[in-house]
Amino acid sequence: MTPEGRVKAVVDKVLAHWKAYKHKPVGNGMGAPALDYHVGHRGYYAAIETKDLGKHPTPRQTRTMHDVRDAGNSLFLIDSGTSFDMAELIDWCKNPRAGYVSCAATKWLNDHPRKANGEEG
Repeated sequence: MTPEGRVKAVVDKVLAHWKAYKHKPVGNGMGAPALDYHVGHRGYYAAIETKDLGKHPTPRQTRTMHDVRDAGNSLFLIDSGTSFDMAELIDWCKNPRAGYVSCAATKWLNDHPRKANGEEG
């Protein structure tokens, strides 16, 4: 299993424990870009991007993260099965709410803002 696969396995277990609906789209280069997970839980939506420790979202993933956040949805960037962001995901599953953005996702988006032309820095 890949390092990112190990992170996804932990996310899968957390979501299954809380009986959250998850969809993991398979990217093939066609259609709109998507993050690793679309999650529906108790009437709320969240998107999750997982990464191997030390890896970062691509520019396309960053644009999608901005879109998810800007639409008022919850967003997580998780790079380790034991990270603070995993604890944030567990907390969100206990008490889901709209517009929650994890610390790592917030930092990443603040460090890579949209520019006037819609591209990230």
